[in-house]
Amino acid sequence: MLCGCFSFWWAGGLDAGAMRRDETTASSGDAVAPPIAGCRRHGKGTGHVDPCASVYWQRLLDASPSPAMFERLGAPWFEQPKGPVARTVTACAAPKLESPAKAAVDRSAEWASLNDQISGLISQVSELYADPALEARFWNWWRRTAEAEELCSEAPSGVKKVLEGLRRLNLDRLGRFYSVESDYYDWPLQKRALRLAAPSQAHLCKSIVFENTRHLPTGDLLDPSNSKYYCVIVQYVDKLNTQKLMNFVRDLKQKTVSKKNYNLRVAPEDISLELTGYENNAVSPFGMQANLPIIVTESILSLEPALMYLGAGHIDWKVAIPVQSFIQATSALIADIST
Repeated sequence: MLCGCFSFWWAGGLDAGAMRRDETTASSGDAVAPPIAGCRRHGKGTGHVDPCASVYWQRLLDASPSPAMFERLGAPWFEQPKGPVARTVTACAAPKLESPAKAAVDRSAEWASLNDQISGLISQVSELYADPALEARFWNWWRRTAEAEELCSEAPSGVKKVLEGLRRLNLDRLGRFYSVESDYYDWPLQKRALRLAAPSQAHLCKSIVFENTRHLPTGDLLDPSNSKYYCVIVQYVDKLNTQKLMNFVRDLKQKTVSKKNYNLRVAPEDISLELTGYENNAVSPFGMQANLPIIVTESILSLEPALMYLGAGHIDWKVAIPVQSFIQATSALIADIST
């Protein structure tokens, strides 16, 4: 069975124009139009309904969850839809529970069951995204959508700086911006991925500035073969091995620099801010203050589709970009530095 957030473009031939509809009238089982990036559909006050919302609400209703579950799942992840679904929610608003202890046990069991159902749906979506027969259609839809979008004038200055960085690399018509809720980083990865309509949790990545505290200059301070600082892009689901990172960086200089001159660590926030111009959880490889060499973990190349979601210059904004286009435009180094 196709998940609602996938079938919206599967059935519509990836035609963004044909997919638009009045989100506030979505009922259970309906496919909902995909989120449009930036302020168009993700900005404050838009009343945005996530693309998976209606089918997930139906799944949740089928499981007869308690009102506490709806409250817990309600805002900002899902907007409770109007109509028959809302009436069904009201109908189960006062379950009779024997005791507070039993209520806690029941809620815990309900939550575990719902979580399993959502995880199963996410796995189905990921499998569909990975289908080679759909790849060309997906990228055609992605390019058309990205080309049609414009960043709104109310976007934060850091986000506009990222856009300018994309333009300098000729990637501005391939990247898509998303504004998210202020408590986004309090959410589990699964919930974040759904908020961005990402193919999977593995597509969520972060940019980290690393510093070689024992750096021995042999030329330009930011020479990729022996830089004091590197911007490393890694998946949230991955674990970076600093020893492998150090070995990789040392190999760039063909081990002509002594091992004692390497000690790579995450740069302090003030140094990261000075080099990138972006604060923690907003760091982006686009539009950085300094031209830092970029290292991409090898596992990112295996993503299907090859798309990564990164920080976009402001803690409440993200940008998605095709992996191969990014690597070609930035001359990023590829390294096997995962644990």
